[in-house]
Amino acid sequence: MTTSTTTKDRHITDEEFEDILESDTSQKLSMSIERQPSALSQSDIEPGLQETFNENWEASIISGLTPDQIRLLKERTYYANKYYWAAGKSIRETARYLAEIRENCQTGTWMALCESNKLNISSSKARELANVWDKWLKHDYTIPELALVDVSTRTLNFVANIKDEETKLKAVGLLRDGNKISEDKLKAILKEKKTATDEEKAKAKLKKELDEIEKDASLTDYSKLVKKSIKQSEFKLSQMPARIKKLQQENKELEEKLDALKEAAKGPEEAKAYIEKIRATAQAKREETSFARKG
Repeated sequence: MTTSTTTKDRHITDEEFEDILESDTSQKLSMSIERQPSALSQSDIEPGLQETFNENWEASIISGLTPDQIRLLKERTYYANKYYWAAGKSIRETARYLAEIRENCQTGTWMALCESNKLNISSSKARELANVWDKWLKHDYTIPELALVDVSTRTLNFVANIKDEETKLKAVGLLRDGNKISEDKLKAILKEKKTATDEEKAKAKLKKELDEIEKDASLTDYSKLVKKSIKQSEFKLSQMPARIKKLQQENKELEEKLDALKEAAKGPEEAKAYIEKIRATAQAKREETSFARKG
């Protein structure tokens, strides 16, 4: 197969290109330039190729090459990249057309087509690409075409089938950043992410449980305080009758003292007799109480 660099009379083959790179005295190069400078000097060079010609390449790449060899090297590199990009574009379009076929025919027809020799790809790749379009590429045009070339259809299908949105975004990001990654490596990376996520969930769960325990402890303490307050109130209520009785007794004694003062106002002898009477009554009560305790 010939390359895209052409002359008026013939193509420069890959073997000739290798000879050109080996020495700056290549007669084949001299002949091609002498007979026809080819597309390298034509005015209708496409913009992308002209930009490549204008680039300053590293000395490690172009050292020892003549200007014509450098131009030829840049042209070949440009077209190599161009068609490699086109390969990614082809994968995207292939996935789209396969998905349309699957959508517009019965399952039996679709499977029969995949298993037949009518498609230029294997049955498994056809099914994978159709799935990739429906579950991913149909809604995402941010993936560079080169990313689609650098991974297998199996890996693309794996990404398309990821259900967790966060995990899928991470996987797509890895491909979008130009990582040439296999399905196994991608799974390993996502597993690490998943493990970290599980750890975060475990920490969150533990924190929630601790908060609940702390909350329960607070409720328990509050409950204890309430119960203690109730018991204190009940104790105070139980002491009320005795307290009331004591107050009644004190009131009675005060009334007796008041009566004694009133009697004293009448005359010393009468007051004295009244006080003696009160003392005798109090003494009798004390003796009665003492006798009741001994009995």
